[in-house]
Amino acid sequence: MNQGGIDAIITLFIVMGLGFILKKRKVFTPSSEKFILELLQKLAIPGLMLYNVTTQFSEDFLGSNYPVILASFLSILAAIIIGLVLARIFGIQEKNQGLLTSMFAFSNTVFIGIPVITGIFGEQGIPFLMLYYLMNTILFWTLGIYLIAGEQGATLFSWQSIKKIFNPAMLAILIGFLLLMNDISLPTPITSSLRYLRDIVTPLSTLYMGALIADLSFKKLPGLKPTLLIILGRFFISPLLTYGILMFFGFSGLMVQVLVITSALPVMMQISVVASYYGKDKQYTAFMTALTTLLAIFILPLYFYFI
Repeated sequence: MNQGGIDAIITLFIVMGLGFILKKRKVFTPSSEKFILELLQKLAIPGLMLYNVTTQFSEDFLGSNYPVILASFLSILAAIIIGLVLARIFGIQEKNQGLLTSMFAFSNTVFIGIPVITGIFGEQGIPFLMLYYLMNTILFWTLGIYLIAGEQGATLFSWQSIKKIFNPAMLAILIGFLLLMNDISLPTPITSSLRYLRDIVTPLSTLYMGALIADLSFKKLPGLKPTLLIILGRFFISPLLTYGILMFFGFSGLMVQVLVITSALPVMMQISVVASYYGKDKQYTAFMTALTTLLAIFILPLYFYFI
């Protein structure tokens, strides 16, 4: 890892530490955390997505990198299959197998991915993150929902899941693609406004990561076996699958680094929300989100010595 990467990780540590302190001192409250999440999810992150598509994407980029979308799809799908198999091999209760598999396979590409990728690779890493995000989102809100709901009868393509696929960030990407394909440029004031929104995503997301870690309590650890399986999936199996598939397609360089890191990000935050909706163990999913976020700080830097 070069000095720039080391400095970026140290910076993330410092800002996360501030978020941790603010949460412990009760400056961050549930209401303020909810506001930050709403601001990021409904305004700042969509602004970042639209800004990056309209300023960093091109028809040549999409034409040369469309296999990245296929590689992302295949790596996530393979992680789902392996997660299900391991859950059965290790005797995880059937009612919990789908939830465990979702935590095993789906990464936190937005709230954790954006500050990590931006901090380490700069803005040039975001387009590749966005391509992985497309597949991560579509598969989660279809197959992931189906797995978590289990016996409660969720369908792969329900109206509810389709609405969730087209969330503000996804809509921003699609709008950006439409503008790009029709060679339409946004007016300078709009582009400048989107840049302002882009600039607040990384600091706010990083502060929130620190607050999330501050909530971590090992007293809530429900079982060692499922916890180790999820850690194995998030930090070892998923990135190895992604790396292997990208090598098969003959990719190299920055794109491989970004996608491998993205596939090794912590548990997807939205899993807790879906688990609560379907009466699953919301506390456990929240615990695993916080635990994998903490572990990611120490594990992700190691990948720079191997990719």
